[in-house]
Amino acid sequence: MSQLSSITSDEDGNIWITDGRKQIRKLQVKEERIKTIKSIKTDHGNSEISCLNKDIFLASSAFRQICHLAADDGIKVLKDLSPSIPYTLHVTDLGIVVGMDCSSVKDSIDIPIIMTLGFDGNIIKVYTNRENQLLTRDVVLCCTTTDDGDICYIDSTYLRGYKGDVVFISRDGIIQWKYIGNALIHSTEHPFTPIEVLKTKSDNFVVSDMYQNSFHILTAQGILLTILNLTLIGIEKPGLMTIGLNGILWISSTEHTKEILRSVKILWILTVESLFPVLKTMLRVSFYQEHSQKILLKV
Repeated sequence: MSQLSSITSDEDGNIWITDGRKQIRKLQVKEERIKTIKSIKTDHGNSEISCLNKDIFLASSAFRQICHLAADDGIKVLKDLSPSIPYTLHVTDLGIVVGMDCSSVKDSIDIPIIMTLGFDGNIIKVYTNRENQLLTRDVVLCCTTTDDGDICYIDSTYLRGYKGDVVFISRDGIIQWKYIGNALIHSTEHPFTPIEVLKTKSDNFVVSDMYQNSFHILTAQGILLTILNLTLIGIEKPGLMTIGLNGILWISSTEHTKEILRSVKILWILTVESLFPVLKTMLRVSFYQEHSQKILLKV
């Protein structure tokens, strides 16, 4: 992937990003104009960033810490997770979910791969890699949660081409399902390369598949609803994502070797028909580019 490390959005519709230049940027989205309204230098490297309302949280793999961005832009350490290496985080009203980088560990059996923390930094629950089942590759690349506290995450070989699976576990750490891609577009030569998974308001999951230039839309039960070819709307190598104000989906992608952010509005239309005796769910997804907004990321 390129220099963009992480992307999130706050309740005011602002976009927050971190990048390889050790800085946090706050982007204001207003009508057809997008501008950087804040830039914060940090020693925490390529930190993962996540918002809850107006609170900003960071996961620093360089310092192995979970941090909070204070109102004065100072960074307060909530928890040092050493020797675990935090890679990603997701923040909800229930707390902070942290996914670990285990790529440097020779044997990842029974080590922590996901933790949940309170906003005081105290550890609430630790999910260990029992019998090497929860994490079969290098890293929890991305994670999100349901309203009930179940966790959906990406088990990825991010050091070796981003091949991975989408895994869904209960709050008790029991695997409910795995999505390993689809044989129609994936093969040994063209593997499933999930980068980000987001939960929608309809409790479905959107997964960006970088090297197949597509979105996979999954139900909360792991059933594939559809695969969307993003090249049809000019998006190649979709990567990091966030859902902002008014349902705008921001996607990092590549255009002429430059990394950009695109804003896309997703219109979901779900209908259920009774088909004697089967219920068939049909999903129609349409896109339009909101004001054709694009941000060229200077790296």
